[in-house]
Formats: sequence, C-alpha cells, structure tokens
Amino acid sequence: MERGLIGIKALVPELDVLATSPHTRSVQTAEMIASAYPNVLPVKIDALAPGGERRAVLSWIQMQKDDSTVAMVGHEPDLAGTVSWLLSSGGTQFMGFRKGGACLLTWPTHITAGDAHLVWLLTAGQLRRIGKAGSRR
Repeated sequence: MERGLIGIKALVPELDVLATSPHTRSVQTAEMIASAYPNVLPVKIDALAPGGERRAVLSWIQMQKDDSTVAMVGHEPDLAGTVSWLLSSGGTQFMGFRKGGACLLTWPTHITAGDAHLVWLLTAGQLRRIGKAGSRR
C-alpha cells in the first residue's frame, strides 16, 4: 500500500475527507493514506464496516461539501458492492477490488446511487507503476 500510495497521490494530489471502517486494518490503511495528505485525518464510519449499509455510506457522502474529494477505506466484498451500487443503483455487484486497489468516482450533478461515473479503477500494481513513473520525472 505504501508504494501504491505514491501512485494515488500522483492521480489525486488533494484530498479533503478520508473515511474508514472502524476495523483495525482499515484504520491502519487510512492512517497510511492520511500521512500523504497533511491536513486530512481519518474519520471512522460504521457503515464502511463489513455488513454496513450502503445507503448510509451514500448519505454520509451527500453530507460532504459538493466540491470535496473524498476517499474511503473499507472491506471486500462490501466496498465493491457499494461502488457497484453507486454506479448502477442495481443490486448486482459487477466489480471488485484486490488488496491495495482503488477507484475514482465522480458525479455530474447530484450525488445519488446510479449516477456515479467511474473515472478509473486500478490495481495495487498499476498504482505502484504510476507512482514509479511519476518519481522518475
């Protein structure tokens, strides 16, 4: 994750809010991410824990400022299920994350389930390569 974080930082230079599951491993990952973004502290969100309610995740996202860049750290398969739902509003999970993977979603107007746009979905290896390429510049 540490090496992949260089790639995330290259792709997302500014972060406003960092949410995490309250479980230890997610908190540790969120703290690692926060170390790359000096003014961001992880916020524990119960809905990001395994079995959490995706509607509660959406409600939390909707409470953030409209122009905020928000990162979330959670658990599989729940996080991928939530992302699939945000993209399609359907009940079928059609994507997944491997350890250290990340994606970027945007919304054209209102933040609602089914209206998100997938900008990128990258594996940990791809993020490491992006970080490595960026450090050579």
